[in-house]
Amino acid sequence: EQCDPFHISIKSMGTFGGKNRGVLYFDPQSFRKSSSSQDSNNLLENTIEPLIELQSSLQEKIPFCNDQTKHGKYTPHMTLSHFPSLDSALDAQKIIEKLWIPIEFYVDEIYILERKGDGGQFKIVATLPLGKQKEIIIHSPPLAFADMPTEEEDWVYEERMKLKERRNGNGSGRRRRGGRKKKERLDRGSSRSVDTPEEIAKKRAERAAKRERLALEIVDLEDALKGTEID
Repeated sequence: EQCDPFHISIKSMGTFGGKNRGVLYFDPQSFRKSSSSQDSNNLLENTIEPLIELQSSLQEKIPFCNDQTKHGKYTPHMTLSHFPSLDSALDAQKIIEKLWIPIEFYVDEIYILERKGDGGQFKIVATLPLGKQKEIIIHSPPLAFADMPTEEEDWVYEERMKLKERRNGNGSGRRRRGGRKKKERLDRGSSRSVDTPEEIAKKRAERAAKRERLALEIVDLEDALKGTEID
């Protein structure tokens, strides 16, 4: 399936969530312009939105990467931030909308990313150029983004762990259990000190199994991408 380069405009924002969680996101609009003009109003009609077309094509080639569709259809979005509640996200939206200037940019390649472990950063596994007769580039080892720290700062890690707790804390009982786990995660040193030798050995085995599973997934990804042309 072919996917040519396209444009994205970011003009509007949206929110979702509830009492214990709020998400603020950009609503990107993707489109292709006709060759006769570069006017953003001169768009190709009666076509599938390019971002949806691209995601569908990628998932067909890499079916185990299905996080965006396993709970329903894929909705293009760019997450800005997470909040303790929907009301907090709506308040932030009002502030940012007053300052935001719409932008438009051209997309002629995308990256396949990976992250190993809670404390790691995303790295580029492959570069997929869009358009005909362009080769996919596999990066081995994966590439780090320029100027991005190799490890998260503590405050970023802690906020991400709070986000995990909110995601799993819809019910009062589940939220209390999540809170205990959060305390263990944030206090990394003391949480290890109370583990018994048997528990430490078990955790090490689980981490080793997880690393092996991730390595196999990367191999599957590389096999799926080799010889595949995504236009």
